[in-house]
Amino acid sequence: APGGAAGLLMSITSDELNFLVYRYLHESGFRHSAFTFGCESLVNKSNINGAKIAPGELVNLVQRGIMYTELERSVADDGTDCEAAPYSLTASARESKQQQQKQAQRAAQQQQQQQQQ
Repeated sequence: APGGAAGLLMSITSDELNFLVYRYLHESGFRHSAFTFGCESLVNKSNINGAKIAPGELVNLVQRGIMYTELERSVADDGTDCEAAPYSLTASARESKQQQQKQAQRAAQQQQQQQQQ
């Protein structure tokens, strides 16, 4: 339920996100960028225990988000499977939504054809 316990578990604070970005920059060798970002975002003043956060966590979270998006796109509104075009980071949200609507229409047409047989 939105706003319920599940919503709280799936949130991230700006301090946590800043820490993940800082850690990513540092781990990727962008030392100067990490230093500047850390100073501007006040990462060192946050209460985040970096020892409890696995290396590569930002990339891990982004990858899981993409997998969730793929799963979400592969299921039609009625819960049936539909063939979704491969996820593209560069495709606009409008294009993705249009593709999803077309796929849902095709799935509905196929279902109607199967029911008529």
